[in-house]
Amino acid sequence: MADDCTDRDDGDSQEDEDLADSIWEEFAQRWEDQFRRLSEAEDEQLRRISEKVSNLAVQGAAAYDRRIGAAISDSDSVARQLSRVTGEVVEAERRHAVEEVTFEAERARREAVN
Repeated sequence: MADDCTDRDDGDSQEDEDLADSIWEEFAQRWEDQFRRLSEAEDEQLRRISEKVSNLAVQGAAAYDRRIGAAISDSDSVARQLSRVTGEVVEAERRHAVEEVTFEAERARREAVN
C-alpha cells in the first residue's frame, strides 16, 4: 500500500512535470511570438522613419537646388544690369571724348584763323 502512494505520487509528479513543461513551452512560444511582433513593429517604425528622413533629404536637396537656381538667376540678372550700366558708361565716355576732340578741333581752327 505504501508503494501505491509512491506510485501515485510519482504519477502525479510526472503529470505535474508534464504540465509544467507544457506551460513553459506555451510561455516560451508566446514570448517568442510577442518578441517577433515587437521586432516587426520596430522594423516598421524604423522603415517609416528612414523613409521620412529620405524624403526630407530629397526635399532639402530640391529646396537647395531651387535656392541655387534662384541665386544663379539673380546673379545673371545682376550681371546683365552691370553689363548694361558698363555699356552706358563706355558710351558716355566715348561721347565725352568725341565732344573733347570736337571742342579742341574748333578751338584750334579758331586760333589758326585768328
